[in-house]
Order: sequence, then C-alpha cells, then structure tokens
Amino acid sequence: MRASDPHARRLRRFVLLVILAVALPSLLLSGFGLIAIQNEHDATLQRLRALYAPTLQRLSGSLEARLEAIAARGSGALEALGRWAARESRSPGPDWAGFRADVPWLVGCFALDGQGRSLLPRPVTDPGGGQFEPAALRRARAAELERKDLVAAAAAYRELAAAWPEGRCRVQNALARTLLRAGQRAEASRQLDELAAACSETADAFGYNLGVGAALLRLESVSRDGIPVRERQAQALLRKLADPVLPVQAAQRRFAARRALELLGSGAGHEARQALAALADEGELHAACAGLAGRVRGCAWYSLETAPGRSRLVLLRGRGDGLVGCELVPARMAEALDALIDSAGLGGQLGTALRVGRAPPSAEELGRLAGSTWLGDERYALRLDLLLAGDGALQAAGRSRAQLYLWSLVLLVIVLGLGIGATLWQVVRETRLSALKTDFVSNVSHELRTPLTSIRLFSDTLLMDRVQDEGERRECLQVIGQESERLSRLVERILDFARMEAGRRAYRLAPVRIEELVDEAVAACRPLLDEKGFAVERDVPDSLPALQADRDAIVEALLNLISNAVKYSAESRSVRLEARLDAEQGMLRLAVVDRGIGIPRQEQARIFDKFYRVETGLSDHVAGSGLGLSLVRYIARAHGGDVEVESAPGRGSTFTLRLPISQREPEAEHG
Repeated sequence: MRASDPHARRLRRFVLLVILAVALPSLLLSGFGLIAIQNEHDATLQRLRALYAPTLQRLSGSLEARLEAIAARGSGALEALGRWAARESRSPGPDWAGFRADVPWLVGCFALDGQGRSLLPRPVTDPGGGQFEPAALRRARAAELERKDLVAAAAAYRELAAAWPEGRCRVQNALARTLLRAGQRAEASRQLDELAAACSETADAFGYNLGVGAALLRLESVSRDGIPVRERQAQALLRKLADPVLPVQAAQRRFAARRALELLGSGAGHEARQALAALADEGELHAACAGLAGRVRGCAWYSLETAPGRSRLVLLRGRGDGLVGCELVPARMAEALDALIDSAGLGGQLGTALRVGRAPPSAEELGRLAGSTWLGDERYALRLDLLLAGDGALQAAGRSRAQLYLWSLVLLVIVLGLGIGATLWQVVRETRLSALKTDFVSNVSHELRTPLTSIRLFSDTLLMDRVQDEGERRECLQVIGQESERLSRLVERILDFARMEAGRRAYRLAPVRIEELVDEAVAACRPLLDEKGFAVERDVPDSLPALQADRDAIVEALLNLISNAVKYSAESRSVRLEARLDAEQGMLRLAVVDRGIGIPRQEQARIFDKFYRVETGLSDHVAGSGLGLSLVRYIARAHGGDVEVESAPGRGSTFTLRLPISQREPEAEHG
C-alpha cells in the first residue's frame, strides 16, 4: 500500500491505538505483579520447607536403614578382608567381593594390627621378570634415554615384547612412555589402555605397580582435553586405587591420588575429587583410627576428625587388638540418594547433599536449602541436606508461587502481543486482499468490455446492413464468433477458479501421452502464437511413460503458461516446451521456457497468489485477471504435484509442472 493511501493512514492510526490501549495497562499490571512477587518471597520459602519436611524425614529414615544394613553385612566382609590382610587366608573370598561390588561408596579400605601398623596393601609381587633384564631391554632403554632416538627405541621395545612374554608388561610400559615422548598419542593411548587392563598385578623391580602407573600416565596424556575426558580416565584410575586387594605400594597409591587431583582441576565432578582426596590423605585416617584399636566391638560407623574442620565417616570392625575398615565417600552415594528422590516422585525438583561433620552449608548451598537433618541422632555426625534442584540462589528456586505470578504476567504479555500481531496481520491481509480484488474487478471489467464492444460493433454493422458483400459479412460473423469464444474462455476461467475455491472441481484421471498434451496445448494457442509471430520449440522424448492425469486440466495449465510466455515477452519471439523424467522422485517435469522480461526474485513467492500481478513496465500494459498462475498451481497440486519458477529480470522465465507418474487419486478431487 502506498504511504499516501487513506486506507494506509487509517491502518497506522488503528495500530497505534491498539498498542497504546494494550501496552500501558500491561505495564501497570506487570508493576503490580512484581510487587506481589517480592511480598510472596519469604512466605514461599517457609511453605517450601514445611512442604518437604515429610519427604526429608522419609529420606533420612531410608538412608539410616541403608547404613545399618551395610554395617550388618559388612561385618562378615571386613572380617574376610582382615583375615586375608593378616595372611590367615589365601583370598578375601566371595563375601568381600560381593560386598565391595554392591557398596561402591566405600574407598580406602585398610587393616591395622594392634600396634596401629598398616597391613594393607600387601607387598607386591613381580611375575613379570623380577630383577632380570635382558640385554635387548638395556639397549632399547639406552636408545630412548641416552641417544634420544625414540623411533629406534620404540621399534626395539616392540621386538622385545614379542620375544620376552614374561616381561611383556615392563616392556609395554617403556614402549608407551616412548610413544608419548615421540608425540604418537593415539598409539601410546592404546598401549596404556592395554597395560592398565592386563598388568594390574604386575610390578617392576622397584615394586611399582605397572597397571596403576599406566592408568595415571593415561590420565596425564589427556590433561589438556575437556573435563569429561579427564574425569572418565580419573574414574578408571580410581577403580584401581580403591581396590584394597590390588598389590600396590601405599606410597604409590597416595601419589597417584594426589596427582590425579591436580590433573582433574576444580571443574571436575565432586564425587571423583572427594574419593581421590580420601585416598591421598589415607595416612591421616589411619592415624586417627589407630587410637580405636582394641576398643571397637562388632561392626559400626564412626565419625573421626582427622584435621581441624574435617571429619570422615568410616565403617570399622574390630579384630582382636586390631581393626579393619573402609571410608564412606558421601558424594559417591549421589546415585542412591537420587533413586530415593525419584521413588518419592520428586525427581527433577530436589537434590541431596550428604556431609560428614559439623560445618555449616556454604552460602550457595544455603541459598538452595529446603531442609536439613542429622542421621542417627548425630551419632555419625552425618547430615542430610535437601536442596532445590537447578542453579541459582533461594530466590530462584524457593519461591514457586512468586515464579507463577511472574510467568503468568509474561504469558499474559505474550498472549496480548500475539493477539495484537494476529489482529494486525489479519487487518493488513484483508486490506491487501481487498485492494487485489478491486484491481481484479477492474482488469476483468476491461477484459469483458473489449470483446463485448467488438461483438456489439460488428452486430450493429450486420443489423444496419452496412456490409458490401458476402465476404465482408462472413468476416464480421467470424469476428463475432472469435470474440464470443474469447469471452467464454474468460468467464470459464473465472468459474473454474470459483469451483476450485469452493472445492467442487472434479478431475477425471486417465492415461495420457505427454506429447499429446503438448501438441493439444500448442494447437489451442496456435492463433495467438501466429498472431504474435512466436516460434515453438519442443523437446519431448517419445520414451516418456504415460501420465495419469486429467487431460483437459493439464492442457488448461499449459495454455496459461504458454499464454503468459507470449504476453510477457518483449523482443524475443520463441517459447520452448521441455519434458523430463525424474526417476528418483517418480515425477515428470514439464517446463515452459521463455526469454521474456523475467520476474524479480522478491516477487516470485507471490505470483501464484490469487489476483496478484507483478507491477513492471511491460506488465502494466498487459491485460489479465491475476488468476492464471493461481489456477496452474491448483491443478498441479490437485494431481499430487506442484509448480516451480526460475526467473531473473531480463533473462526470461521457466515454469515447471512437476507431476507424479504413478497412478494415484488427485489430492483435491471433489464431486
């Protein structure tokens, strides 16, 4: 619409009125809502804590029962571990293996004698070769460390690994180290993974566990990767370090745990860091537990302060003057606690935190605290905190009703905005459609007036007997017939469009040859083509399969496309018809190509709309109703296909009908 159009000015005034009438009350309502949100805040927090109090009580009861069950079952398992540590049995047995598999929360298991000396881990053995070193190993090591010839060293290690099976773990460890120094990270990682899996029971000549060392080296190799990769490798190392049966020196275990903590960094998961920290500081725990030697009866939980402000929970079982125990890592119980939350139907709403000691929650945790209770009447110094799920402080998680108010306001504004937008869109659409209909009526009136004027003129000539001979009379009758036929076609096009709009156009499908459709359409347009001096080129192969279509409808579509090609061609006087088979999609592509004025890209999406005509210099002087291309699209889609256009100003246009080859019912068939 033009800016000077009075309809456009009225539309702009209407838009401003609607926005002002809705926006100002919405802003006032939003302000009052924010005040209500702030007032609701404190009351909401209290309601939340009262709401979750029964849940917290049930969770704490379930967790206490779980801990008591672990203590009851752990009595036999720890006794079996203690006998093995004291060399009283050949293995810890199935009781210990099953207990450790079912309770993965325990790490740093230990055994102390009556003097507080550690019996675990047991001294390592070296089934991989002891002190013996073949000359080939010394030569390979010299190539690696002295000559710095890493390629030669790696080759020598590979040969030696095949020739010395009993020392394969030691050789593979050296090979992995060499490959890392040579920058062959992928191959080194593969060697380290194999070494960690196959050599956990093997130590070198100095008692260094090669499997644990390989797992640590593997973690170091991914130290620059993302946190998930580092955490995955740290968990693999942690599984080895947490196994008390694994033959690894205590010093190596503590060093590996500290180094893993450094490599993980502060961004890694709390569970892995807490477990590694427990292993790294196991000496402090052993010292604290040594004071209980000879005083522990049965199997029970104990909370011990191993450093100022740091308490640790251990499961201890007395054995004569000594004791056996394992440390509980609270963060490793997260999965079990989440299962309890899910069983209460609160998954996604709440989280939990289990803490040992009397330290208060942090400021961030306090901002999400929905409840807190001590387990076992503070007997364990173990506290269960119930936390609101999600990030943010208490203001973001504890005021559910306040959030409801806020989102209600947001939803109201969105709905009002959508309502305004939909109203304006509908008004603009109706305004444009009204303008198009006005242009349509004007164009159709002009097209109707022309044949009617000719018919009336030549009828008057005949009635007044102004013809001079039979030839002139015949010419007048011929003109009257042609104009009547032209008038009939125009009326039929309008009626066809009306039937399509009402869904009453019927299509009768039958097999028809493509070349017959093209010939019939060209023959129907022959008078117009000859009058304008147009040549027609055909490229329709005889090998194309028959098309299942309504013959008259497809011919009508081609007539419209050929007629447009003639109307909108300036100097070029040729039209080309092409037919191609798209076997992959099962479609026939029937194209009408001209070299006319073309269509701007921004107009191509609208030319198939009813009543729409492109406003260009030449098209302004071409009569038309704006229905032709709309009819073409209706016909194509009714046959299960569509119509496409490729065009550029000054380069002509190509309109392509895509029609399915296979037999099918038309999508828009109505009786």
